[in-house]
Amino acid sequence: MKNHKLTIYLVGVFISLGLYSCDNDDGNYDYHELAEFRIEESEANQTLAVNQLDYVHLTPTLVYDEDLSDIEYTWSIYSSNIDAYNDILADTISKEKNLEYQIVEKPGSYVIEYAATVMSSGRRTTTRYFLNVEGIFGTSGLFVLYDDGYTSDFAIIKTPVFSGTAQEGSVIYDIYSQANPQRPLLGEARKLGFFFNQTSSRVYLLTSEDMVRLSTDNYSVVGDPQDGLFLTPPTTVNPQFYYTRLQPNYPFPWAMYIPIEFMVNDGKIHGLLTDYAGEYPYFMTPKVVTGSSYVASPYISLVGSAINAYDEQNGRFLIGSTYSSELFEFAGTNAEASRNLNRTLLDYEPIQNMNLAAIMKDNDNDAYYLTAVTARNANTAGVVADINISTLTNLSEANLFALHPLAPVGFYATSSTLYNFNYNTYSASANPASVCWTAPDNEEITSLYLMSNAGSDLGGFMENDKNPQGKYMCVSTWNGTEGKIYILELSLATGGFVDLVDSYEGFGKIKDMNFNIGRVVMVLPGQ
Repeated sequence: MKNHKLTIYLVGVFISLGLYSCDNDDGNYDYHELAEFRIEESEANQTLAVNQLDYVHLTPTLVYDEDLSDIEYTWSIYSSNIDAYNDILADTISKEKNLEYQIVEKPGSYVIEYAATVMSSGRRTTTRYFLNVEGIFGTSGLFVLYDDGYTSDFAIIKTPVFSGTAQEGSVIYDIYSQANPQRPLLGEARKLGFFFNQTSSRVYLLTSEDMVRLSTDNYSVVGDPQDGLFLTPPTTVNPQFYYTRLQPNYPFPWAMYIPIEFMVNDGKIHGLLTDYAGEYPYFMTPKVVTGSSYVASPYISLVGSAINAYDEQNGRFLIGSTYSSELFEFAGTNAEASRNLNRTLLDYEPIQNMNLAAIMKDNDNDAYYLTAVTARNANTAGVVADINISTLTNLSEANLFALHPLAPVGFYATSSTLYNFNYNTYSASANPASVCWTAPDNEEITSLYLMSNAGSDLGGFMENDKNPQGKYMCVSTWNGTEGKIYILELSLATGGFVDLVDSYEGFGKIKDMNFNIGRVVMVLPGQ
């Protein structure tokens, strides 16, 4: 009982002291009303619709009659999918009173929050703007890589020739420089490529001085030779070729795909093999040939899960598993014809019957050959046919080549003329070449692309009654100031010209083209 009385007594003392302290006015405060501090209501909760890379300009009206130099401004952006505002998930994009911000976010819904804080008192007022970001680039269409002699860029063409949903042709130019204004892509254009599966996608651009991996969210750089592209950055940056294929993941080929990608840099082949978890994986250390060195030509190809290359240093064909770090010489039928060659590789592509064909120039006698090989593994790899094609019209003047994957048809181009020819690997013979198409006066042919992708999500490129595979050839030209693209319809049987179906202009000097379907399609092994 005494303890309870003591407790009550002490509480009473503390209360009395508190009341006394409140009664004692030290004069360290005043009773004036706080200044009005708010953002005009008419500007709150606006919804903005913008495209990627558009600039958002916001100038909210802050109502405050006191010292504006005491105000701290903060602009932040976060996904509207977040249940509630979270400082950890929000990115601060400006500390200025007004906002000028380029939208680099991927398509989706976002919230831009504006906060003004009185630093001396901590008073804070906020408002939000709701943002709907639309993608302007897309991930499907004809990708076009070009340069101005010093820097490179790319464009995407949407055309009703390949798309059942595009009502008219359109071009989005200079996508790289729009997405990466502070990082120019130096050097002359060489090669572009892309990879897509169900969970990740990426685009590659190769020039004479640089190579970059781009995110398809906004085509910003997410990897280069020194950061994020190679497990060990290469000493010499000399990008030469990029190649990718989707392979069924046995025993469940219908369920998922294993991405297989290869990069040729300075004569060495770097492989990349990953599962779905790796959105931006590294290219590994170069593949090796046990007991010797090699210098890979800038053309590689794949049959099944076997990577195939030509060693220009030792004049031999090489083959290796995508899952191995080693490359081997051919050891199958007629394998001796694949070694000790003094030839320059001009093209190397898949052809019929799960074989590959190389177009080569013999450096001893200036003869030209179409060399067909079977190359699914080292033990069975060998030469199927070695066809002398030296008599083809103006072949010695050609610098561009293409082989049809579905028919025994080849193409080559001089500076002004595209030729087509038929060949036969069984009889080791080739028919005389025919003129397929001639470029307009004062235009130089700079690249070829034979449409041979397996499908399109933009309207059914594989609709055999409408747009059969391999029906179109894209030819680019340069007139000294402007690059152009001509889309030719071809005969599937002969490769001969049928019709000029579309054309586009306004590019730099085009060096490579590739059609991206923008989604995963079934690819059978060896096709």
